[in-house]
Amino acid sequence: MPVLCAESFDREFTCTESQWAGWLRNALSSHPHQLVARAASVRLGGGELTLSWQESGAWPALTSRVPRLVVSFRFHGVEPAHRYLFARRFDALKPRHGM
Repeated sequence: MPVLCAESFDREFTCTESQWAGWLRNALSSHPHQLVARAASVRLGGGELTLSWQESGAWPALTSRVPRLVVSFRFHGVEPAHRYLFARRFDALKPRHGM
């Protein structure tokens, strides 16, 4: 049995807010959702996922500074198996470079 996805967790992504928003629209396109300033609500089965994000200080790199976002994932009324499947698909769609 796979390790199931927690109901609440935070992740860091190395990207700008505009890069994140563009990618997120594509990643959520198969789910009913609403995007508002620095937040999203996503219908998953009989429940909902709330995402919120904020900029976190950039990491210094050799020739530039790498932007980063902290993203909060909060599942409400979503069955553990559905959380796992969503998180697995979300991770598979996430760009490997620049995020």
